Amino acid sequence: MEKTEFVITDALVLEEFCNLKCAYCEGFFPTEFKFKTKEGRLSMPKSWQDKIKEDQSIADKLDHKPTVDSFFSIADEILQEINKQIKFPILKLSGGEIFLYDKMTEFIRKVHSNYNAIQLLTNATLFSEEEIEQFSEMGNVYFQISVDGHMLSSNYTRSHSSKTLDKILRNISAICSKNIGLEINCVLTSYNTNSFIDFVRYLDSIGDMTIFPRPVRGEPKTILSPTNEQISQLSDLRDQYNQYSRVLPPKAYFERVLSVLENKVRGWNCYVPFFVFGINNYGKVNTCTCSGELPILGSVFDDDKNAFKIISERKQYDPALKPIPCVDCITQYEIFNLYVEGAIDEKELEKIPTFKVEGALSAAQRIKKNLLR
Repeated sequence: MEKTEFVITDALVLEEFCNLKCAYCEGFFPTEFKFKTKEGRLSMPKSWQDKIKEDQSIADKLDHKPTVDSFFSIADEILQEINKQIKFPILKLSGGEIFLYDKMTEFIRKVHSNYNAIQLLTNATLFSEEEIEQFSEMGNVYFQISVDGHMLSSNYTRSHSSKTLDKILRNISAICSKNIGLEINCVLTSYNTNSFIDFVRYLDSIGDMTIFPRPVRGEPKTILSPTNEQISQLSDLRDQYNQYSRVLPPKAYFERVLSVLENKVRGWNCYVPFFVFGINNYGKVNTCTCSGELPILGSVFDDDKNAFKIISERKQYDPALKPIPCVDCITQYEIFNLYVEGAIDEKELEKIPTFKVEGALSAAQRIKKNLLR
């Protein structure tokens, strides 16, 4: 069977491990998991322990209080199997917080040459400027950092600590100084929407990067969504878009974010599952990496490889159905939808660090062509 092509494989290697408890994170709203930093262990609820025991493919790999190291003991196995089945230029490592694994830099050094690039999704609180230097030397590692503002008040849903925020901002500056590709994830809440333009100005003063604002998703939006007045203030950025186009995503993306904020619902199809292959830290193949509520297709540990058969036939998902978890979802991957629909072109894609990676744009072109067929 020929390998199915994607642009990105998004591997959730430490999904339940995090040193922050962001108010809008669906994994911690409310949290079922308790991470004990000193022990390096994750205390799981009984329902999760039972789920592991019932799955023979992972029952012998994890105990009822797994450690960071025990998850990474199966990460290599999962990635090796994916490499056999899927063709993609970019490996994205996501969490939780991936740098809770204290050997993460060493791990990336070991595997980075297997890929055109590795993207690291992180809250930027746990790695040093010395490690940034090491990533720079590797030459094909870039970052996606989650932060909601450069002031404590605007970053309040992520952290109440000025020390934590200072560390994040220092690392952002250090990454830019090394000319490492950088994408910023920013969730728009009642704490930061009216000051988003100030954050954009701040980032523009630092260096080259792309910031992707997006609305709160799912249940947390009931308490964190911005007010209509705040949304109106955000829309004023339309008039200043050209001034900050260096750090803003394509204008069509910004318009879609405003549409979801104003109308509380998305009204267009989504093709993300055809561009991004999602796998979790138990080896489960996700329909879409943006939502854990959509069906699991199978496991990399299954002998029948049924999940890979489904995605090879592009039958994992119907873009027109708009399932409930997707009704208000918009992430940085919306860029793929805009490209499929012809709302943005290759030139606009290449402004974004992901599409500067060798092979990423050509993969996107082939996938779009196949989807339009």
